[in-house]
Amino acid sequence: MTSAHYISEFWRGLRRSPLTYGGVGLLAALLFTLFDLIWVGSEVADRHFVRTMSGVTLEVFVDDEVEDIAFMTRAAKVETMGAVASVEIITKEMARERLAITLGQDYLTDATANPLPRSFIVSFKEGAVSSAEMERLEQDFASWVGTRRIVYSKDWLAAAERDRSTVRRIFLVILVATFAGSALNTSLTTALIIRARAAYIRQMRLLGAGALHIAIPFALEGAFVSGLAATLGWSLIFFVQERVGLPLVTLALPELRVVFGLIGLFTLTGLIGAIIGLRSGLRHERI
Repeated sequence: MTSAHYISEFWRGLRRSPLTYGGVGLLAALLFTLFDLIWVGSEVADRHFVRTMSGVTLEVFVDDEVEDIAFMTRAAKVETMGAVASVEIITKEMARERLAITLGQDYLTDATANPLPRSFIVSFKEGAVSSAEMERLEQDFASWVGTRRIVYSKDWLAAAERDRSTVRRIFLVILVATFAGSALNTSLTTALIIRARAAYIRQMRLLGAGALHIAIPFALEGAFVSGLAATLGWSLIFFVQERVGLPLVTLALPELRVVFGLIGLFTLTGLIGAIIGLRSGLRHERI
């Protein structure tokens, strides 16, 4: 059989059951739109985690025995590291001013010498902060002679990473559930349509049609409806963004290649669901 024949059977099948496929397509479109909104929400949350974690800084305190030139050299070396955005030098006087601001009063006015250590504060590029990276830097800095103490929000960073991982796992579960729901929706619909067209399929069998000849149009129908529903879902998201203009959505809309990839996945899901439904329907009707 030619491709033209399969396409002809495919369109004929859609015309035979317009309400059935319309209802299935609408349900799938609602399901995919819900998934798309959850995707956007997860992207907003993920980017919020990245921006928030990127605000974590690491402060390295050094002993007074470290000479100023060695101290400045260390800070300059740190600033050349790939993950580092900037390094702020904190001299002893600047440390005293910071302490006075924090406490609301300068308690070192009567001190004969400034006991506060020098330090440098390391800020990182967006997306470069992680517990593993910070622990590595902590070990590196601790190995330097004269390093007194290293301070950063270790517990907070670990908690933020756990929360981010939890959000990703929840999204993964929703993704799998959406695929399963889409495949089940298409499968049940295809099985019902097989039963409705049982007489026609038996007639095709008597005329010598093979299993592949019967299956291809149904598979195309399932893939087409799911692909169209997924396209409508994303089109609705982009339309709302274009007309209404939601700032958070703008920040989280995926690239077109990602959108096309998701549409392709849902189209494949429809194809798989149609094949499962086809096998079930043919087995039930003993065709």
